[in-house]
Amino acid sequence: MDAAEVLKIFRKIAPEFEKVEDRLIIEQADIFGDFLSEKRFGQFYTRAVAYFIAHQMKLNAMAAESGTDSGALTAGNITMEKEGDLQRQYADNGISSADSLLGKTVYGRQYLAIRAMCIVPLMTRMG
Repeated sequence: MDAAEVLKIFRKIAPEFEKVEDRLIIEQADIFGDFLSEKRFGQFYTRAVAYFIAHQMKLNAMAAESGTDSGALTAGNITMEKEGDLQRQYADNGISSADSLLGKTVYGRQYLAIRAMCIVPLMTRMG
């Protein structure tokens, strides 16, 4: 993996992290690059790694701001709120439970879009 290329893409897609040191992003690329298959992502591998890093950093910021058990991380978006008898309804964002955290950030959703372009899930007759 070309960490310099990941850094270059990261800087373009995640301007909100402009104050984060390059060294930290390169370290994250070394860590999270192992989570993704260079073979499966092909030409989009560095882009996928950059979005995945931005997603992880955004999740960390959300957890630091609201706590790791906050609804921002554990539930879908609020679609309805009622005051009398306190009722809340959360959206099902159409993302599988395995990918639910990826749906919490714009970076995670972009990563999922890249993954969907590159990796086609296997389907069997059994489901």
